[in-house]
Amino acid sequence: MPTTTLSAAPSYLRTTRTLLTAGVWVAAFFIPADLLDALARPHYNPLRHWISHLSLGQFGWLGSVVLLVTAALLAVYAAGLVRLRRDRGGPVRYPVVVMVSTFGLLVAALFPMAPSLGFPPDADAAMVSNVAGVVHDVAGPIFVLGLAMATILSRHQLAVLGVPTRFARWSWAASVAVVLSYATCSVLVGMDIGGIWPGAWGGLFERLAAYTGLCWVSLTAHALSRAYRPERTNRGFLRTNLATP
Repeated sequence: MPTTTLSAAPSYLRTTRTLLTAGVWVAAFFIPADLLDALARPHYNPLRHWISHLSLGQFGWLGSVVLLVTAALLAVYAAGLVRLRRDRGGPVRYPVVVMVSTFGLLVAALFPMAPSLGFPPDADAAMVSNVAGVVHDVAGPIFVLGLAMATILSRHQLAVLGVPTRFARWSWAASVAVVLSYATCSVLVGMDIGGIWPGAWGGLFERLAAYTGLCWVSLTAHALSRAYRPERTNRGFLRTNLATP
């Protein structure tokens, strides 16, 4: 495979780093956008209703846009991971699960969920069960479970590439938090729908799952992008020559 020195390919390195940096903005964009929309939406309870409920109702387009932009940022980050692996090698599992999670979010954004839990309040009863809602119900767990897998695999990804971090040792705890929060959300929503606990805080635990997973993506992306600076060629995993694009 042809190689070139780092100094001969600064533009290529900057492009790869820019793609990786998109992952840094995932949590910084999604969390404030989701919370602002949730708090401003009439009849919406962020503790009870799911994130995907924001794609319904009069301003549902705004909730869909937030999901689509987040999916786009994740897709750009995944592209940076692919370039990084081509340059430096490393495990393929982390980039793959990021792409799987991205696909789940994209599908969930394109196929809105069916109205439920009383939102939107003027929803047509005939819409409660529809094809888009079924697709969404499959895509949502793929997105969250992909985040959980990406979280647990991030430590190995950083270690193999020689990126020093302190937070990576807690990846298992963050991954468990994502899974447990989402499982709790599912149980609470089931209790809410079944009338066992009306108004249960399923939305809160769904947010804990999504926020934790996306924050971990941003932390990992930040560590990778910082180590991938062309001007720091004598440190970290840029010590070796890189393959030309």
